[in-house]
Amino acid sequence: MPRSTCVPLLALALASLAPAAAAQPPVPSPPASPPAARAPLPYGPALVFAGRWRSDADPANELVIRALGPTIVSIHARPRFDAQGLANDTTGCVALVRTPAWVPEARSDYHFGVLHLQRADAHTLRALFADELQGTTTRVETWSWLGPQATLPSPRDSTGGPGLPRFGDTVAAEVLPEAVTTVQPAYPEAARQQQIEGTVVVQALVGRDGLVKEAFVARSVPGLDDAALAAVRQWRFRPALAKGQPVAVWVAVPVRFSLH
Repeated sequence: MPRSTCVPLLALALASLAPAAAAQPPVPSPPASPPAARAPLPYGPALVFAGRWRSDADPANELVIRALGPTIVSIHARPRFDAQGLANDTTGCVALVRTPAWVPEARSDYHFGVLHLQRADAHTLRALFADELQGTTTRVETWSWLGPQATLPSPRDSTGGPGLPRFGDTVAAEVLPEAVTTVQPAYPEAARQQQIEGTVVVQALVGRDGLVKEAFVARSVPGLDDAALAAVRQWRFRPALAKGQPVAVWVAVPVRFSLH
């Protein structure tokens, strides 16, 4: 029987800073997706990867990936390192890594270098570190998805509504929204017959009352988008909190459709 599931997630991966980096055999390049597998991302691939992650090399701390624009991402893995790079599609990324100035150089394993991120699946990234852009991999980590982060900069295409943030507005929230009621999408019969499956990423504006005020598709799977939107609009959340008060923020919700 076909199954469809919703997972609160903001996917991630980044493309290459330079064509030469992807061509080097020592550092594995992200696999190319079939052209028909996904539609263009209207708000940029960087948004698909923003969120909170945990590395198997540092299970005590979270790391955060932020979208600074349609293709620019920043990665903060404190107290270990910071990085910034480009996400040109949804399969992988390359970023320049630096040790934060306040961390003694002798105590850090993350000297200035290059980080390649590759998507292993919807909830897992492989992080490959190298000393230079075309260098061999010197360190490998596995990053696991924890959840979205509240600040998602992007083009200002949404209206937000009275008293609500537009998509891309910065909202300083100490507590992120938490889904308390989720609705599984109905698998469209036409998509089932055509053997269409995949993950639709929906951007949802969660209001102060925990209701979804606005939603749009950030990552499309033709034939499944409408069902994903209809389901996410019925979700209910504990709202984000800023200084103890509920605030409205945007979050990314992946909706996964599987025939198996």
